[in-house]
Amino acid sequence: MNNNIEEFRQEKIIQILNDKFTVSVPYLVEILELSPSTIRRDLAKLEQQGRLERIYNGAKSIKHKFDQTISGINSAVDTNTRNNKYLIGKAAAELCNDGDNFLLCCGTTVGCLGEELCGRNLQITTNYIPLAQYLAENQHANTTIIGGQYDQVGKFTIPMHDIDPLYCNAQYMFTSGSSLSELGLYKMADLSIFAEKHLLANAEKIVVLVDSSKVGKNKGVHFLHPKNIDIVITNKDADSVTVESLRKQGIKVILT
Repeated sequence: MNNNIEEFRQEKIIQILNDKFTVSVPYLVEILELSPSTIRRDLAKLEQQGRLERIYNGAKSIKHKFDQTISGINSAVDTNTRNNKYLIGKAAAELCNDGDNFLLCCGTTVGCLGEELCGRNLQITTNYIPLAQYLAENQHANTTIIGGQYDQVGKFTIPMHDIDPLYCNAQYMFTSGSSLSELGLYKMADLSIFAEKHLLANAEKIVVLVDSSKVGKNKGVHFLHPKNIDIVITNKDADSVTVESLRKQGIKVILT
């Protein structure tokens, strides 16, 4: 009988995860009316069974519901590229210490980072509306949304004036783009360039997140010179010539 009750609880957790993709322990405690210790035991068993992945104070579905919610990654993107973006998000999350403030700009790979940070005790400031909505729905306590004109295509806001550093002082600003070469970071959307230029002065360090398919190319409008980039996080199969060139220019390159 007890085994049946446990299986029922765990199936309910999987159902909730498949719907929301990421959930926190406090959320499951409230929804299922169980103790935190019971929830954590169930999450541990479900992870051992390969049915979910545990994250800080919660869990996420292995079915990548996030693909259709925040990041906008859809069926047109191959599985390898999708997984590469998640690996980059995980590596970027390791840079983030609890209690600090982080600027997350628009983009699919930065969205994957937002998923990793959701639920942690840190401040996320963003102009990426799908990410802000995701954080709110998953009860991330510390989220600041940058106001301004809304761009329907890119799903981000465009600040109408510079952001006061006292209002938004971040340890890292995470950004992405259409390509990355030894000449720097490129973006496709002129409006996103305009939006992010307002934010650059508010971060102590600039971190570029790009999957390996974008490395070694000059596609789009030039946005950041290498001298303005502190860290690049990409995949192990990224173009080695470009990676070495960036390192020679003083950029820390992390390969996932």
